[in-house]
Amino acid sequence: MIVDDEPIMRKAVRMILEKHVPEVDRIVEAETGRAAVELAAGDCPDVVCMDIKMSGIDGTEATRIMKTMYPDIVVIVISAFEDFGTVQKFMKYGIHAYLLKPLDRMEFVEEIRSALDQAKQIRQRKRYEMSLQEHLNELYEVYENEIIYSFILGDHERLERMHFVSAVQDITMGGAAVVIRFHDMQQERYQNRVLYQKILEKLEKLFGKEQRLISALFQNELLVFLYNSGKRQDYEAWLSEQTEKISATVRKSRAGNISIGIGFYVESVLDMQSSWYGAQKAAMSPAGEEVRVCWYDGQAGQADCDYPVETEQKLFQLLEKEDPSAVKECFDEFFEELSAAAADPTFGCPGYYLKIFAYAVLRFRAEKKLDIIMGRELEQIDDPVLLYKWCRYVVLKTNEDIEELKKAEPHSLIEKAIQYIQDHYADSLSLADIAQELNISPFYFSRLFKLKTGKSYVEYLTDCRIEKAKYLLRSNRSMKINHIAEKVGYSDPKYFSKRFTGIVGMTPAAYRDKAE
Repeated sequence: MIVDDEPIMRKAVRMILEKHVPEVDRIVEAETGRAAVELAAGDCPDVVCMDIKMSGIDGTEATRIMKTMYPDIVVIVISAFEDFGTVQKFMKYGIHAYLLKPLDRMEFVEEIRSALDQAKQIRQRKRYEMSLQEHLNELYEVYENEIIYSFILGDHERLERMHFVSAVQDITMGGAAVVIRFHDMQQERYQNRVLYQKILEKLEKLFGKEQRLISALFQNELLVFLYNSGKRQDYEAWLSEQTEKISATVRKSRAGNISIGIGFYVESVLDMQSSWYGAQKAAMSPAGEEVRVCWYDGQAGQADCDYPVETEQKLFQLLEKEDPSAVKECFDEFFEELSAAAADPTFGCPGYYLKIFAYAVLRFRAEKKLDIIMGRELEQIDDPVLLYKWCRYVVLKTNEDIEELKKAEPHSLIEKAIQYIQDHYADSLSLADIAQELNISPFYFSRLFKLKTGKSYVEYLTDCRIEKAKYLLRSNRSMKINHIAEKVGYSDPKYFSKRFTGIVGMTPAAYRDKAE
């Protein structure tokens, strides 16, 4: 966007851009600060060339408004006034450059290219952050669901391995399980599925993450584990209050033929299995046309679960070995044991146990830094045969992926790291960023990099930046030294000069003079 009240100036800037910066695919113009702000609201530009003196909203105010609304816009100020006070006003808004009229064409083109690079880096960073957030959300769902199934199995060792006991929750608080069963899920399936999702979202908003775990992995029921996070002593009253909140939410959704099973209160979250078992039993009775709340009135006790934990552990150990036939054989053995365990009418079919296993596999892949393949599709699978095929495929795929990971020699990782540094040396690039890119731990990457290159990561990055700076000093004598500092990754020109002098043995200016 070109913002200037002089038509001839706007035309001149446009001509320079069209001739010397062909990668700019669209140019818009505004003759006032107000017009610029309004135009940005509908068509946010990557780069703005901003004049200062304009009637109404001037360039300073327009920049303030636009940077407040769209902080990622890159602003280049073009002014006829070399006034330090005005420059200071703009600097606090994080402008990219302050250029004087009449424009030095080459300097302007250089700044535009630099601004476009900055805009590109911002977009890349946002895409990366969005991708990372999606990955973290998916990871959270995987861990959350496996914690739920560890509750169902009463598997304290699994909770310990997942660091749930020591880091995720306070096990001294109590809680209770709730099962919301949709008895007509097979009829009018689409409509009921929409209703199911609507209730799930409302319950997630109703209770904060520190108060509950909710599983939506079974097509005909929601599992809710409530925590007494405030450690209220009147736990019966607490549970009644939570139950009323849940039943009111379900009723407001105009749902019918739904039963809400309430398990009894347990004094430690590690005993949730027994509460879940009671809630599951209570929710079995049909609700009819109205939503019915059913409290479990049977004997307290643990569910008789025969989930083949030992065979599962054996299978995960085999996954790390290069023996696909042994993995297949062990999975078949595991499934046979699952089928036998499904004789318990509470579970009904192997599919219930297979969901537990499926999320154990996804967590295993996450810990090995493998992609979480088909994680979101898993909750849509309610057919036991399809679920069996899904699990078998993911198990064999995991074995193949680990084998490929082992075949990838360390030097190829370092080659990728060096190429990444060469491509992104101007960015704010941390060791953790590259480790994330390579899908290895920062500690392992640091040791491997030093071993293969003889330099630490920071030393190598610094040397790369200084070499790039030396090239720019030799090849582009019109470029200001502070701009060179920015282009090679240093936001502070003084620090750049200090680092350059320490490594090269002379200041950047002296190096440029000598290179002449």
